[in-house]
Amino acid sequence: MPIRRKARISALVLLGMSMLMAGCGLSAQDKEAKAEKEFLGQSGRIHDQEQARSKAALTLDKTYLQAANAFGLSLFRELAKEDKDKNIVLSPYSVSEALGMAWNGSGGKTMEEMAQAVGWSGSQPEEIAANSRELRSYLRLPAEGVKLKASNSFWYQKGLHLLEPYEATLKNSYEASLQAVDLPSPKTVEAMNEWTSKHTEGMIESVFDPSQTLDPDNRAIMMNAVYFKGAWKDEFDPARTKPEPFRTLDGAAQKVPMMQRSGSYAHVKTERLEAVRIPYLQDKLDLLVVVPQAGLGVPDIVGDLERYGNWKDQLAASLGSVALPRFKVSCEADLIPALQHFGMQNAFVSGTADFTGMFEPSAPSSGLFINLIKHQAVLEVNERGTEAAAVTALGMAGTSAPSDPFSFRADRPFFYAIEDTTTGLWLFLGAINDPLAA
Repeated sequence: MPIRRKARISALVLLGMSMLMAGCGLSAQDKEAKAEKEFLGQSGRIHDQEQARSKAALTLDKTYLQAANAFGLSLFRELAKEDKDKNIVLSPYSVSEALGMAWNGSGGKTMEEMAQAVGWSGSQPEEIAANSRELRSYLRLPAEGVKLKASNSFWYQKGLHLLEPYEATLKNSYEASLQAVDLPSPKTVEAMNEWTSKHTEGMIESVFDPSQTLDPDNRAIMMNAVYFKGAWKDEFDPARTKPEPFRTLDGAAQKVPMMQRSGSYAHVKTERLEAVRIPYLQDKLDLLVVVPQAGLGVPDIVGDLERYGNWKDQLAASLGSVALPRFKVSCEADLIPALQHFGMQNAFVSGTADFTGMFEPSAPSSGLFINLIKHQAVLEVNERGTEAAAVTALGMAGTSAPSDPFSFRADRPFFYAIEDTTTGLWLFLGAINDPLAA
């Protein structure tokens, strides 16, 4: 080996050694100081995040948040009626956002019925729009170990012109991307599906069948997408996950992958139900799991869930064990029948619906009514945490307590909700009747 080559290698080795010695040879105190600095930096960042979220939460309208949860449970009740055996997942927040964009362009009896259906009676459109903006800003605040995104878009037929006040509301309050497109074109369906996939991190690849085009009478499509990914504060050990029986509604027992963990959890047990909160990192969001007591099903405790505000403070930190199935659930639903059941009628009738607050008067924009409200949601729970996504598309057409350690077992049908701990908002909710069914 040439001397010059050997010298170059020696120089590099010596440099490496001196750097190594600087890192570990300047004393253990320096190592401790460095570790402490990193810890304090992370602690400071988390503290700042917590302060920002707590401060922002104070500005949110509690009535608006309570209405969102109540609306979600109403939708859940209706979807559960369709098929009592199926798993359910939905995002009432996503549905409310899409309906909010439509409601701000409505008037008269249409506006009144929509407000009653969603729980906004007594509120003005500008109030709901402002609440939407403030809640979205709050949800976007960073939290360690949690990723949460909420996005809106408004697609309308080229040649139509948005009224300035409505356009301003879409841009400023709903932060919607505005897309003037040829709605019946296959390229538009492709673009909408790409938007959906992008804003749900690929969990929902399409909201419309890519082999079909939209109804040629469509004049506008309002879309909302929500994506959530959260790591557990304390992960479940995969080695402890094992097949255990889960009893379905028909009484049959089947083996499902049951995750197991012991620790301190907010827990409550009553004559009608047992509930536990499983926190994500930083304790800012949690998975609320509610199991009806023997002899009761999830539909039987919807009334108890509607009164959640009266008993949620009974969820007290207790030592115990949690057994929860690993599951993935997806759901696609047409929400028009449910909303009609809530009294929202005019919005779906051509010639009766009033959405005159959206576009400048013209033949193509006359007689607007809602002909589509499609909701898709996906949620997966495993040992590491939870990942969930939802998209709602709304189409407009023209005339044309501490005691002994508890043992919580979700081994029969149960209700669940991804809950913002500070505000109590349920971002996603649903029921698992069969953990093995998608």
